[in-house]
Amino acid sequence: MAHHFVRACAAAVVVAGIAASGVRAQDAVHFSQEQLEQMVSPIALYPDSLVGQMLMASTYPVEVVEADRWLGQQGGADATTIDDGLQNESWDPSVKALVKVPEVLREMSQYLDWTRDLGDAFLGQEPDLLRAVQKMRKAAYDAGNLTSTGQQTVTVESDGTIVIEQAQPETLYVPDYSTDVYGSGWAYSESYYPYMYRPGIRMLAFGAGIGVGNALWGHCDWRRGDVDIDVNRYNSFNQFTSKDFMPLGGARQNWQHDANHRGGVGYRDPAIAQTYHQPGASNRARGRANADAGGARADAGAQRPAAQPAHPGAGQGVDRSHGERRDYDGGLSGASTPRSDRAASQRGSQSRGQAGGGARPAGGRGGGGRGGGRR
Repeated sequence: MAHHFVRACAAAVVVAGIAASGVRAQDAVHFSQEQLEQMVSPIALYPDSLVGQMLMASTYPVEVVEADRWLGQQGGADATTIDDGLQNESWDPSVKALVKVPEVLREMSQYLDWTRDLGDAFLGQEPDLLRAVQKMRKAAYDAGNLTSTGQQTVTVESDGTIVIEQAQPETLYVPDYSTDVYGSGWAYSESYYPYMYRPGIRMLAFGAGIGVGNALWGHCDWRRGDVDIDVNRYNSFNQFTSKDFMPLGGARQNWQHDANHRGGVGYRDPAIAQTYHQPGASNRARGRANADAGGARADAGAQRPAAQPAHPGAGQGVDRSHGERRDYDGGLSGASTPRSDRAASQRGSQSRGQAGGGARPAGGRGGGGRGGGRR
């Protein structure tokens, strides 16, 4: 009973927060270049593997909140106990992977408007979003603030693509920095996500390493402009964290979104919403009354499509293969903006804080958390 209550509360936090943002008829479906750059700037200097993992998980905001609250209730359990516990959870594998990086999971749960925007941009504007990551990396590199360290390796390829890799494949150091790292030329008239930054940190700062094993199995293919699954890492991680695990074949597979893990949260892009038979942004207000009544999870289940055969790590729906790209046009009367969602995100932060989560630390990130494990 307690478990289902936590899941209902997590859905309520996300759905009610989105509904509270209001309706603005003039909002466009697509995010602007300025929005995309500000959206990715807090994570653009993370290692590629962590960026890919966060992008996948951001499309499931309800499960991000659930996983963060669940982790906060584990009382410092060791990695093996955490893995065993994850087998009893039905979250998407991308969300389970971030349980190994508690500080990142915590921030995604705390700043829900940013997380939802990141996920919607990833689903609707994936190549644009990845190009924004590369633009921010170049700005930091040109400013002399992005270089190889003992924690991560920075490589500039012949075409200018900047690749950031963990210095040790199974150990992750999450860098801490502010927008100052991008140099004086990076400034906008409006700040969409001001709470994501702390001024004054010009260089990347690193705390203690986190043993992640093979948990970070997302792979950013910068040339193709998409995120793939590193099959070997995926299989190695999920065999210990999923009771229904079925190994994937090959070396890489295209990642696909699975609407069954969306938790009833509406999609910004109506074409994507229609693809998954889910509510669009204009239907978000519908979830408010249900959330207030404590029935958000039940309502979300009623809106989901009939169960489809699950492909581990690759959801059903839009074909995100290398050979196909879809562009969506048109307006969306129910879209919301990062600025209008800010108060809702802060309310979600307060709610999750009561369940054992913590606010973002005032100093460097640091801390190894509950990482590590037997992989």
